[in-house]
Amino acid sequence: MTRPRSGERTGTDLLLVLAFFVPAAVWGGWVGMTLWNWFVPVVFATAPRLGILTAIGIALVFNGFVGRGQEQDDRGTAYVLALGFGMGLLRLGVGWVIHALLGAMS
Repeated sequence: MTRPRSGERTGTDLLLVLAFFVPAAVWGGWVGMTLWNWFVPVVFATAPRLGILTAIGIALVFNGFVGRGQEQDDRGTAYVLALGFGMGLLRLGVGWVIHALLGAMS
């Protein structure tokens, strides 16, 4: 058995990515749904509130257009997964602060 070259993905990496794909899609959809429901209906009165399934679908569509993951990353699968989760958490945290400030001002 040969060792993979540096930067090459292995079968284990693929399984790890697949195992985290569904939870990552749900996480991204929930973050998007929460941010949408905090801000968009407040600004646009006729805008509907999003449900989780619609938000997951929208997140999958937009993530497909963005094309993340196309570049080679030598930092490993765990790093990429942690970065994706962390960025969602950061977006949600900043959104929560703005949402709370808007509520305090009204």
